[in-house]
Amino acid sequence: MKKKILSNKVLIVDDELIIALGVQLTLKNLGFKNVWIANSGEEAITLAKKLKPELIIMDIRLGNGINGYEAAEKIQNEIDSNVLFLSGYPDINLISQIVLNCPNSLILKPLDVEELKDKINLSFKRNKTKYENKFKDCN
Repeated sequence: MKKKILSNKVLIVDDELIIALGVQLTLKNLGFKNVWIANSGEEAITLAKKLKPELIIMDIRLGNGINGYEAAEKIQNEIDSNVLFLSGYPDINLISQIVLNCPNSLILKPLDVEELKDKINLSFKRNKTKYENKFKDCN
């Protein structure tokens, strides 16, 4: 029998729809019931304020507009949510910033389901209390 992780609200943010749909399917298979998709940083901010997800899985590079890290900062200023970052690109500056400020919150593409499960569980363990500062301990 497959053990389900959680049934919380999740927002996936990726400008590549096929990737976002794959992550959505994976999360639903893991037991998440409410999983939404945004395809830009700006849309992510709007949806996060409205839906108040417990978890956001955010691609770092989102095409035109703000990047995933900037979107996550804006969201964290508004709501209490765990953020995991996805990256399929070697953007050294952004990855370094995330690793320095948010250790254990980066997942490299292609997505590994076991790594995703581990990072989700770790992020929820670290966020038993509300954030005191944006990205403090990064989940």
